[in-house]
Amino acid sequence: MLAGIGNELNIEVKMLVSLMQRQARRSREIQNTPNLYGKLKAIEYMHFMAQLYPVANERIAILLDMFELTSKVGTYLDGFSHLMQQKVVIIVAFPVKPK
Repeated sequence: MLAGIGNELNIEVKMLVSLMQRQARRSREIQNTPNLYGKLKAIEYMHFMAQLYPVANERIAILLDMFELTSKVGTYLDGFSHLMQQKVVIIVAFPVKPK
């Protein structure tokens, strides 16, 4: 009985991720106040977002260099300033090509 519940939950999670990916292809929003997961390092957050949304890793590397954050990818997000957090959000959002 419990195994059946796990399978149903797994299917629902996959459907939710699929729905989020389709929505992400349509548009992206960059908030003025980024609500990032502060207990994640910048690179962990970028990998997490790459699982949800189609993000090109090579473009992320270019943007990290452009925003001068390459040396900070191993730093926890809660240690970032407001501007640095906004840069991370832009880096993750910019490689997406919305429809």
